[in-house]
Amino acid sequence: MALSNIFAIARSALMAHQRAMNITANNIANAQTPGYTRQRLVLGAPGAASGFTFGTGVSSVGIERIRDPFLDAGYRRESGFLGTSSTMKRFLQQVEAAVNEPSDTGVASALDAMFSAFGDLANDPSSAATREQVRRAAERFTYQLNHLSDSINDTMDASVKKMKSDVNDVNDISSKIATLNERILVSARSGGPSPELLDQRDQLLDSLSGYLSVEVSEADNGTLTVATDGMTLVSGGASFAVEVKPITGGGFGIGPAAGKEVLNLTSGSLKGLTELTAVELPGS
Repeated sequence: MALSNIFAIARSALMAHQRAMNITANNIANAQTPGYTRQRLVLGAPGAASGFTFGTGVSSVGIERIRDPFLDAGYRRESGFLGTSSTMKRFLQQVEAAVNEPSDTGVASALDAMFSAFGDLANDPSSAATREQVRRAAERFTYQLNHLSDSINDTMDASVKKMKSDVNDVNDISSKIATLNERILVSARSGGPSPELLDQRDQLLDSLSGYLSVEVSEADNGTLTVATDGMTLVSGGASFAVEVKPITGGGFGIGPAAGKEVLNLTSGSLKGLTELTAVELPGS
């Protein structure tokens, strides 16, 4: 082997491992960066591409993201269930505070006091003081009922407002994922997808999973199709909006903006809000 070939091999090794060191340094620098995925340089012998089997040194084949799709899917699934539970807990705690039972100032206590006052009145119907006691007990009971009703209505209004806000977030995230799909496709055609763009897209998918269930499939060109409970939210560079829709019989649900149907959501904060407005609060 000629001395020049030896120097060429050494040079390729130095350059390849210098790039690997740069990637390692970048991993360390971004250790606390939200959404960042650790990267690794993939090395390979260039001889396989050139037709030679030896003496061609080493070259960098590409950058690999150390990420497990199985764990991603598991995280997004559980994130949806957490979104449902935490949303329902937040709003039902408001109703619980309004009910305020058991206590000496709740509806049950006011009702007991009113029945007790009527009992005293039955024993002494001619007493003006007893009649006044009945009137005050009835006013207190009526106030407690009105207060509870107002609190439930306020919680219902807050739930609908939160639902509309979450829908806007879902549409915004879907639009951003579609835009990243296009950018990743362009990047792949010019030499390989950018890990930073892939990280941004994965981070958006993680956020989206908190609102509703997320089903992700990847095409051969690197773009993603994102669906939720029978509706496609993102397909390549296109995104499809959802909106809040009234449900027959009361309450609100989520459905495609371009259609009349209401989705049967399985998880996410929007699932919890649908349950609240259509089932929990109207029956409270």
